[in-house]
Amino acid sequence: MITKDPKNWNGAERLGAIAPALSSVIELRERLSKNPSDARRIGNDIAAAIDSAAAKANVSADHIERWMDTFLYLGKPGLLAPVKVTAEACAAKLRGTWELTSRITNGRPTVTRSHLYYDMDLATGRGQHLMILCTDEPGIGRDATLLVAAFSELTFQQNGEFEVVVRSRGRLIGNHGPFETGREIQDEFRLVRHGQEERMIGLPGSRVAGGASDAFNHRLVQLGGDANSLVFAHSGLASTGDMARTPDVVDTYAKVSSARPLVAGWQPIKEYFDGMVSPAPFVSQLQKSGLNGKAAHWFQKTTGTAPLAAYAQPAPNRADRVRSA
Repeated sequence: MITKDPKNWNGAERLGAIAPALSSVIELRERLSKNPSDARRIGNDIAAAIDSAAAKANVSADHIERWMDTFLYLGKPGLLAPVKVTAEACAAKLRGTWELTSRITNGRPTVTRSHLYYDMDLATGRGQHLMILCTDEPGIGRDATLLVAAFSELTFQQNGEFEVVVRSRGRLIGNHGPFETGREIQDEFRLVRHGQEERMIGLPGSRVAGGASDAFNHRLVQLGGDANSLVFAHSGLASTGDMARTPDVVDTYAKVSSARPLVAGWQPIKEYFDGMVSPAPFVSQLQKSGLNGKAAHWFQKTTGTAPLAAYAQPAPNRADRVRSA
């Protein structure tokens, strides 16, 4: 049994520590991807396998889980040569405005428009995130255009020298199925640095509230490429409850600005999302202020659609807003 501090273990020693649980955890995670509704029981089995390996190696379960994820997602180099990463650097990389450059759905290009906005406070590791996506995507239970938006509070927390834990909690709304009334969402995942990019390792704790219980409805892998690109790969899973099956999707974004994000260059992201959730007060405010234009999005309850053209409507002129202030 190795008695030195686990942080000083070499790659071979770490591989030996995770070996007793490796095959069973791989099998259980594969089962989880096919049976998300059984997440609680399978999660308990995974935890038991990790605890058993930790006891044999005389290290914490957290060490085993971290080393196992590093090995599974990065291979032996992840065990042999960890690279330091900081919460501040990860938050700084995200801060700003990102524009979708491509979406591949089930292996085929999809007509989609999307923007990501990250308003981050680097000193605290906290921030706000807005995602807007409009797509003509088949196979989601409707033939019309799908429009979704999500707003969440983010935290980036340092977890040792080689890992950052990211947590988010917010709300997802859309013009499709259960999202018309909004759903609470939360995610937790871990980032490590590999080469010149930050990569998520392990399965995230992603939840979309579904009635009395939470539903594990997707697997998420996030890859950070160069300083001005992001890639999100979502592997589709079977339907759970009132959640439709999720397709296999790969989204690629390019950074268009590192400045504090403002939708259309003038509106804070929280204010914009609130206007989508409750458009009537927002539209009334615009009309009273004398601004040209109107709210770029709102969900038309009578038709159940939000046309793709709505996403391209010009925003109220910034100069008009300034003059009316």
